[in-house]
Amino acid sequence: YGADEHYPDDTEHQAYLDAPRAVSPSRHMAISSALNSFALTLAQDIVENRCKGKLIYAGGDDVMALVAVDDLLACLSLLRAAYGGLPVPAPLATTLQLDLEGLQLGGGHAVLDGKLLRLMGERATASAGAVIAHHSAPLGAVLRSLRQAEKRAKNRGGRDAFAITLLKRGGGATELTLPWRLTDAPTLEDSPMQALAALTRLFAGDDTSRKAAYVTQGWLPHLPSAAQMPREELQALVTRNLAYQIKRQSAGDLVAEAQAPLLADKLASVAFHPRLGDTSPAETVRDVLAVAEFLACESRALKDR
Repeated sequence: YGADEHYPDDTEHQAYLDAPRAVSPSRHMAISSALNSFALTLAQDIVENRCKGKLIYAGGDDVMALVAVDDLLACLSLLRAAYGGLPVPAPLATTLQLDLEGLQLGGGHAVLDGKLLRLMGERATASAGAVIAHHSAPLGAVLRSLRQAEKRAKNRGGRDAFAITLLKRGGGATELTLPWRLTDAPTLEDSPMQALAALTRLFAGDDTSRKAAYVTQGWLPHLPSAAQMPREELQALVTRNLAYQIKRQSAGDLVAEAQAPLLADKLASVAFHPRLGDTSPAETVRDVLAVAEFLACESRALKDR
């Protein structure tokens, strides 16, 4: 400590001074303790007690589970927050109706039923892949899609993203990949998951027709290109059209109409965010709406049974 101040011109030892410190045994123990807390305690509690799921495997930072489709987004969000010990933002918890009774997350730690658990820390990254498939779909094909979704989250999402693959019974697939966070801040505030969850909840309600998703997907391919219109103007155009379609399909529901501009702005902000790289904003909007509409449809079907 302070060697660089005592020897400012000592270029011979500068490489040594700039080298990262060796990992100590205590750091290894801390990481092992955090992974054990997540895999052996929190993963099962979240999947089986707080969501309608069944844990198949949990070891270290790897988790595999079967989850009911209407709890998929909630399960993904809780597992992500639990891995790093991130506080769950109130809007996300409310939208997903998360069960947080007896569980507190934040500061890289968790308190579960009064027991303090060390976790991987708020700056830890986590990639999650999920596949939505019919129960009669071949398991081998579903598992291959699951591995591909996980790779997509790591490669296209910068190793801190979630990827959802929707396998349709009639053939074809929708592949959605979004980062967990749009900034480097150690929080899930304004996560793209919030936009997906809010749209799903809106379409799952009785007052908003899912036709808004179909109509929007119809005009998205006809958007001007980046060469024809500045990116800021194109984002504003998408925002206005999204808000118009949501309002139009809300059957006069005042709450849905009030939410329309906010939801449209949030989705457009996600789609046009620089962190999504070369991904087409139109494709992002299309895939978010497709996944949200399908999850809403399934949620309605389960609710009516």
